[in-house]
Amino acid sequence: MTAQASKEPVSSQQTRPRKVAAETIINQVAEKMGLVALGVVVVMVFFTTTDVFLRYFFNAPISEVYELTGFMMLICGCLTLAWCSVTGKHVSVDVLVQYFNPRLQEVLNILNYLMVMGVCLLMVVQTYNFGLYMIESGAHPTLIKLPYYPFYFLMTLGFCSMFFAVLPLLIRSVYKAVKG
Repeated sequence: MTAQASKEPVSSQQTRPRKVAAETIINQVAEKMGLVALGVVVVMVFFTTTDVFLRYFFNAPISEVYELTGFMMLICGCLTLAWCSVTGKHVSVDVLVQYFNPRLQEVLNILNYLMVMGVCLLMVVQTYNFGLYMIESGAHPTLIKLPYYPFYFLMTLGFCSMFFAVLPLLIRSVYKAVKG
């Protein structure tokens, strides 16, 4: 057996597990972020139910619940972006695309993934910069006195995780489009 022949299988074996390991890590991070968002939804339901109960029976609503609910919705939306991409549980409209040939479908997927990744990069930069601005300004809501900046950094984390969740999908689509 020559040295050339023995190097090829080792090389392909070494690159394949890295790809799988990176995708596994991305999937695990997306799942953990989704579980955190699920916990936030449970807390949000508790706060909202308690607010409605106190408002109805004792005419004593919790005034901060409205702002807290808004922040919790932001957390849920941003932390589940990657999870929706990884699991494919997002809304997709393919009324026309389903009639195209598979190669054209993959080309359209590639264009879609590139646009999504571009928007994600833009949002990462903008939410991070605005989070830094919020630190400098010290801005906070009127009732609960929580600073705004952690929520902007959570948005940054959500869009960054979505970028990395879409990357393997893009690579897979390019492979399918090239392979035919």
